[in-house]
Amino acid sequence: MSASNKDRIEFAAIIGRETIATTADIMQILRNAKRHGNLAETMCNRELTSKEMKLLETLEAGFKTWAERVGCVGVVTSRDPRGCTVKLKVKSGKTNDWGQEGICVPQ
Repeated sequence: MSASNKDRIEFAAIIGRETIATTADIMQILRNAKRHGNLAETMCNRELTSKEMKLLETLEAGFKTWAERVGCVGVVTSRDPRGCTVKLKVKSGKTNDWGQEGICVPQ
């Protein structure tokens, strides 16, 4: 499911207030979350190739590194493409998802 510009702007505003992320940081996480979501969707339709699985694992490790660098307290990833596959936990505890796990990174 593709996110709207409104979702991306809302995400950028929240992360801009809650962390030290730059515009370039935010664009990077948005791109990588889209790739992660696409791989999760592919995984529902067929088995991932070893190259695709390696990319998925690399993206998930990268989210953790990115989050630490910009001041998030954690990352929640999911391989279920029916919702947000990447959520960022911020120091204030603010969430915007139904499960109250974190800030959804739109795909």
